Amino acid sequence: MRQHELTELALILLAAGYSRRFGQNKLLYPVNGKPMYSYGLDTLKKAAGLLKVNCQVQVVTQYEQILEACISQGFPVYMNPAPDLGIASSMQVGLQHNLHKDACLFMVADQPGLTAGSVKELVDGFLLSGKGMGVCCFQEKMGNPCIFGSRYYPQLLKLTGDKGGKVLIRQYPEDVFYYQIRDPQELLDIDYSSELSGRS
Repeated sequence: MRQHELTELALILLAAGYSRRFGQNKLLYPVNGKPMYSYGLDTLKKAAGLLKVNCQVQVVTQYEQILEACISQGFPVYMNPAPDLGIASSMQVGLQHNLHKDACLFMVADQPGLTAGSVKELVDGFLLSGKGMGVCCFQEKMGNPCIFGSRYYPQLLKLTGDKGGKVLIRQYPEDVFYYQIRDPQELLDIDYSSELSGRS
């Protein structure tokens, strides 16, 4: 299969969740002295510097504090007016601003262990594979981030609820590049404060 010839890639941090199980806004919860969401932002920023394609880091949120902090650092930020509709709504907010780009990568903001190197490996492998989608996984367990080529944009825009793009990944497994992550801790998304023991 031919490898992709990407000219533009969006790296989108999804930071609009409600943190219901965490008990407070986990995205602003301090982890080693800085808010949790900022780890994802730093990871994408570092990955952008490693990648050989033209890419831009962007953020989707519902929180004014995250909006202001990201704008002050020069990142484009889009507000999700209906975060209660689930992660699909946040993906679609980001996607609507990037329909002209060749691919979009989506990362969740409660995954502080993910490294820029893994993001780079996912993107590089996706490009070489020529597949329409890519996902980080550990053995059989899929995680985040995920990347989607433009041919899947129409279907992403039709998704509903809190399942996100993995619906399409499961629907078209033959068109997916699976990047096997080395450390399963990188895929851990934080749902409960107890999962931060040793980090905060």
